[in-house]
Amino acid sequence: MTVPALARGAARRWWLVAIPVVVTLALGLLAVSRQPPPTTAYEVTQRFLAGLPPERPDADYDFARHYNWLASEYTAQSFTSVVQATEFASAVAGRIRQAGGAATRDQVAAAIRVNPPDSFKLTVRVEWPTAAGALAAAEAIHAELIENGNSYWPQLSGNTLPPVKRLDAPVVAPISVSAPSNPLEIPVRLAVAALAGLALALLAAAHDPIQRDETSAAAIGLPVLAVIPRSGKYP
Repeated sequence: MTVPALARGAARRWWLVAIPVVVTLALGLLAVSRQPPPTTAYEVTQRFLAGLPPERPDADYDFARHYNWLASEYTAQSFTSVVQATEFASAVAGRIRQAGGAATRDQVAAAIRVNPPDSFKLTVRVEWPTAAGALAAAEAIHAELIENGNSYWPQLSGNTLPPVKRLDAPVVAPISVSAPSNPLEIPVRLAVAALAGLALALLAAAHDPIQRDETSAAAIGLPVLAVIPRSGKYP
């Protein structure tokens, strides 16, 4: 079968292309309509400065301040890992429960977000379904860092001052949380469905045993004696 005849045969079977596209579009729109609407959660962002007191002054040692600044920067980087640790999340959840709230270790671990350290600054965010819960979690994080921060690193043992200091009072801000969606998902599915339908139409045309015009009949060696017009009217 020639390519033009194959194309005409596929065009006659346009419904084989249309059916997969229509079904795919209907299922895609149904899936979109069933997606839950965006929900409102709450976020609190806190910034902390990390620092260590200088070492004991010594007559033969002139770089105490320099190493103190350097160690403070290392402290900020180190606590970026601490606040994301399971042990820290467990301690924060315990503080929330002691204050009368409800929280689990896994819930706290999933709620904490940490920005990359900026020199001596540590930025910790917490997302919670309720405003009161977000504030309670932020205060528990602050209390754990201030009261128990030295216990997370052996290098800080014996240090009498907290390793971090909060710069901002916690402020609760609402955020919109929705399920992630890909805007190209439905168009890609429709394109795949159209290609599948076109392949099916071409396959059906290629295996059609009926010769429908003089061109396809001549292509297989059949003599064409006459052509009957579709209108049924002879010239």
